[in-house]
Amino acid sequence: MILLDATPNIVYETGPSYTYTYKQPLQFNWFIAFLAIPLAVLAYHFYKNGSKLMDQKRECTIEVRAVITAVRKGRSIDGYFGGRGPHYNADYEYVYEGQTYKSHNSIYGNARLGGPKTGDAVMIRINPFEPTKLFDPLAESAMNFYFTSCSLMAVTVGLLTVGQILMQLFH
Repeated sequence: MILLDATPNIVYETGPSYTYTYKQPLQFNWFIAFLAIPLAVLAYHFYKNGSKLMDQKRECTIEVRAVITAVRKGRSIDGYFGGRGPHYNADYEYVYEGQTYKSHNSIYGNARLGGPKTGDAVMIRINPFEPTKLFDPLAESAMNFYFTSCSLMAVTVGLLTVGQILMQLFH
């Protein structure tokens, strides 16, 4: 005898001493794919950017005192992507092994308490083999943003895909 359940796609077949339950196989959900795939690609992009900054931080092992000689202020395109408020990039002048260097980081970072000002003294990290390469507090804030955003996107992708599978299995 074959019985139909109120739940779609489930059929029970009973015999004299047995009962079989048939469920439809998992179905692919295109809507979830259109959300999850671009989000996963964006998370990977953020991870790569954060990793580049992490490598730069590892290379820059010497901490020196630097004076900010110029500040550039930028803003994200929509005011939200990359955080609200202004983002800063600074030029530095510092002395390492008796020689004066002028350098800057190409990373725009978020700064708390009003941002950096020309003439401020800050501690930066430089690469001892290439003293013009540096890692500053602004790059640190950008690196933290990339890794935090990447983590949140990866969790969202996981919840979208695993949640969809669990809903189909236990529905």
